[in-house]
Amino acid sequence: MKETGIDLLQIHLMEPTTVITNLITGGLCLYFFKKLTQQPVQFSLGSNWKFFFLYMGIASIIGAFTHGFKSYFGNDDYYYIWLFMNLSGIPCSYFLLQANIELSKLTDNLKQILKKLSIVLTAALTLLVIGLNDFLLIKINAGFVILLTLYNHLKRYNEGHQGSGFILAGFLVSTLSILVHTTQFSLSDWFNFKDISHVIMSISLYIIFLGVMLKMKVHELSIKKAT
Repeated sequence: MKETGIDLLQIHLMEPTTVITNLITGGLCLYFFKKLTQQPVQFSLGSNWKFFFLYMGIASIIGAFTHGFKSYFGNDDYYYIWLFMNLSGIPCSYFLLQANIELSKLTDNLKQILKKLSIVLTAALTLLVIGLNDFLLIKINAGFVILLTLYNHLKRYNEGHQGSGFILAGFLVSTLSILVHTTQFSLSDWFNFKDISHVIMSISLYIIFLGVMLKMKVHELSIKKAT
């Protein structure tokens, strides 16, 4: 597939559609972060989702920069920028994992143990990525956490928990972006598998956000009823 590029205000921008779709995803995530920050009730589950969206937004914006300006980087520069982009995706999985632990029906002591273990595992993953700079590690880690999220919210949905249906649907949609990226299904050089997967991811993140907001509202109502 031919790599695209345009000249804009004396700047050569590589993969412009990929840059735009990355920025759209990043902008949406930062908006979701802002909306969750403005919620009157803050609790552990909501806080984890809030930071999940924040770091997803940051990772997407870094991705836009990496793709768009790679023609200006030497091999060494691009290596470290690519490494930084890979590392920026790790906190997304970490906070998603924390949200799963918080959602579980485990005892508080076991939750604390699992939270500490997740910190150790995240640190180990970070060191591996720094040493190998391999995006596959990020994919494997994200895949595991997404599967855990699907399992957790399927259980909660079957138990009648509001919001879990949206979150479950959102992550099911997100698996399509992985399929598109893996098979490299493209419509053209100007709208390739990267761009399609970004659009799918934006849609899935919006659906997930709706689920999280619903959970926040249900939690707020439960507190008001108890007081």
